[in-house]
Formats: sequence, C-alpha cells, structure tokens
Amino acid sequence: MQKNSNYSLPHGGSVELSYDGEFVHIESKIADLPKDGLPRLNVCTQTGKRLCLGSFGKHNGEMHLGKSYPVSYFEANDIFIDDISHFYVSDVDIRNEKERVGEDLDSINSGNNTADEALERAKNILNSLPGESYWHEEAKITRKRINSLFDNSFTVEFPEIKDFSWIEINDIRNTFELSILEHIVFNEFFVRAFVKSGKWYFGKSASDGFYAVCIYCNINDPNPMVNALDCVNEYCDNAKGVRQIVVGIGIFDDGQYFYKIKD
Repeated sequence: MQKNSNYSLPHGGSVELSYDGEFVHIESKIADLPKDGLPRLNVCTQTGKRLCLGSFGKHNGEMHLGKSYPVSYFEANDIFIDDISHFYVSDVDIRNEKERVGEDLDSINSGNNTADEALERAKNILNSLPGESYWHEEAKITRKRINSLFDNSFTVEFPEIKDFSWIEINDIRNTFELSILEHIVFNEFFVRAFVKSGKWYFGKSASDGFYAVCIYCNINDPNPMVNALDCVNEYCDNAKGVRQIVVGIGIFDDGQYFYKIKD
C-alpha cells in the first residue's frame, strides 16, 4: 500500500515522504543556501529516535535531497513510518539552530503544562546538536576507525583503479555512519545493483583521507551512482556484460567531499 506524507522544515522548505512497503522515498528542498558545507536532513520519531538521512546537494539555486532507502534500514535504526514526528536540517548554521531551539524552549515554558513531551523533544534536539569542532574531531576518529578496519580485513585490488585497496561489503546498511556514503548507497538504483550482485566495495587510497565506493551493475542498467555523476569513473567489461562504477570520497577535517579518481 502506497503512503504519502508531507512535512515542513523549521528553516523553511519541505519534505515529501512516500512509502510503498519496501522502500521509503524522500524528496526534500530548502531555499536557503549555506555559505559552507552541505546541510543534512534528519528524521525524528515520537519516541525520540533520530536518524540522519544524508546531505542535500545544490541544484538550480536550491538545496535538494532525493533518495530511496530500504525499509529495513529505517527499522534497523528503530525508525517506523507511523512513528515519525518531524524532520529537521542540521549543519546549516549551528548557532542559529541552537538559538531557534532555545526560543522554542522559552515558548514552551511560557505555555501550559500540557507541553511536557514537546519540551523534552526540544531539549533532546538541542543536546544532540554538534559544537563547532564536532566534525573536525569526528573526521579523525572516522578515518582511524576505517583504516583500522582495512588493517584487519582481507583486501583486494582492481587493476583499473591504481593505488587503492578494497574490502568487500555484503551489508548495504554498513555505511560507516558517513552521510556522504548514505547519499550514494541509499538510492533506488544503487539498491537495485546491490540486490543483483549482493556486494559493493569500499576503497582506501595510500593518501590519508581519500576513499572510494565501487559497485558492479549490468551494462544496460542505469548508473547506480546518480547522486554523484560528476565524480564517476566507469569501466566496462563487455565480455561479461557488466560495468564497474567508482566514486571517490574525501573525509577531511573540513568536511566530506566527492571527487573523481584520476586514471
């Protein structure tokens, strides 16, 4: 059964959610463009669960996010469609976001005593917001965690892609809690390619902070990396009827970026 819902965002903008029983489809737009970085869309439930759905991209003067997620990914994070309360955008302007939540708290405190649940939810949002050094430190921790995984895993090499080692990933939910990875993986075309092959690959360069994603798809299927087409490398194996699609991912102290790997 198809279910459609619409939500408004605190900073302006909207979220359209459609649910077909297997996938959750999200279309979201915000008009205000941040000076630095890409804002993230987050979903919250009435029971206080929260999940980052990835980063917006710039398109025609707006920030846009359009993705499809397996229902199993939502439910694995205790997010259930009927329990969703609201969406919000983070990393646009942390100071203003905290001020906004603070204003909400003042407004709730000046109201009646029936707003206890809203007060608690606002406090949770405020406490969950990162500080100014949040990503700088998280980037270091993330790189260390990923590098450690490579040190303790069996790696493979692809002759088409030089100076990278790769590990095979058999779980589409394993995105290392990186919103930039989720921006690629939780997309309808990537999911379809994964369902057919049962795996994708995460790569690490010899240069610190440079990583990559690789997945195979049938030669006539749509490109599964539709959210990062400008940074795609594509290698065809006509004999086997498959394409190897690769996108570079940079995890640096000032943010997460797509880049195109040089042949």
